[in-house]
Amino acid sequence: MDYIFSIIMGVFFVSSPYIMATIRQKTGLKKYFSKLVLCFLLGILLGNLPDIFWPTSMRNIAYQVANTSTIFSVLMAIPILLMSSPLAPSLRLAPRLLGSFLLCIVSISLVSCLFISFYPSLKHIQQVIPCLTAVYIGGTPNMMSIAYATQIPESLFLSLNTTDIIWSSFYFVFLITIGPKILGYFLKQTAAETSQTLAPSQKTIRPINETISLKKTLNKKFLYPRVVASCLALILIAVAYAWASLFPTHQGAINQMLLMLVLTSLSIALSFHPKIKSLEGNYDYAQYLLLIFAVGIGFQSNFHQLLQEGSRYFLFNGLFLVAFISIHLILSIIFRIDRDTFILSSTACVFGPPFVGQICDHIKQPQWIAAGIALGILGLVCGTYLGIIMAELLSNSAQ
Repeated sequence: MDYIFSIIMGVFFVSSPYIMATIRQKTGLKKYFSKLVLCFLLGILLGNLPDIFWPTSMRNIAYQVANTSTIFSVLMAIPILLMSSPLAPSLRLAPRLLGSFLLCIVSISLVSCLFISFYPSLKHIQQVIPCLTAVYIGGTPNMMSIAYATQIPESLFLSLNTTDIIWSSFYFVFLITIGPKILGYFLKQTAAETSQTLAPSQKTIRPINETISLKKTLNKKFLYPRVVASCLALILIAVAYAWASLFPTHQGAINQMLLMLVLTSLSIALSFHPKIKSLEGNYDYAQYLLLIFAVGIGFQSNFHQLLQEGSRYFLFNGLFLVAFISIHLILSIIFRIDRDTFILSSTACVFGPPFVGQICDHIKQPQWIAAGIALGILGLVCGTYLGIIMAELLSNSAQ
């Protein structure tokens, strides 16, 4: 009976993102919630049902399946996401855009160091700062990697992700409303030649499709590339696990930080292979795996603990976001970065590739979409590395 229930729960975690995406598409929820948020909410709701719905034995089995699904999905998603990302075009972006992106990374790193000094007594500060560093340089996948590498509590990860979604939403609304006009008072206007230097990269990036279609997934054209990507991901995970096992932690456990470093590096290396780079549909596949992670991590969370910790980190996350954007703005003024370049690089860091199109349309630079996506991909690559570097620095300073 327990075995059958485990299979049922496994099928639930795998299929729930598709179900939630379908509900979101056919209702008005699409206007208010992303798929990631809905999957988190679904997991939280089911995981915190009263005991009358979940006998202790069933709840324990469900938690074990949820834990397995979160670990497996994030370890699979990271290599598939990076292997399917065309990194080479992002390395050929206009120097001004890469310079602004670098200034954003410097700002985030500086704020991370300052907040360690300002909030030394904040609970789990040595895990919180690397997670925020990773998510604001790259995105949610990077924060997931750092959370796994630093073994952050599930409820705390969910709190950080929730507060990030709220504050990032405020910043997104700012950018698509009064933001460009206000930033125009501080930054110079974008010159025509700057727009022209970014336009040619439009042809080098395949558009990113966020839809989840079961028919498309089972189509032979997309099924084969995803099977290949899954096999490659499993091989990379095995290699990374074996390598990390050679250098265990002081407690004798698997070195999860080294595992993520090796996994990320090998995945990036494979992204340059022409045959692997030509596989289609794997970006959407990786995003689906991350939605499975969202349901699983939400299911394991304690709602009362989430509310308590969420209120503690809500202000902290907001101050962190405002601080690094402000420093990025000051550095952009000093280095004479134009307004649209600042907005595009900030969008790529804070939100990642999926939001670039909306921002480019708003600032009337649609020819920059591909360049922005490339920059977001570069952030996904750098986020994990810099998050782990920050975690190592904090760990060494605490000893």
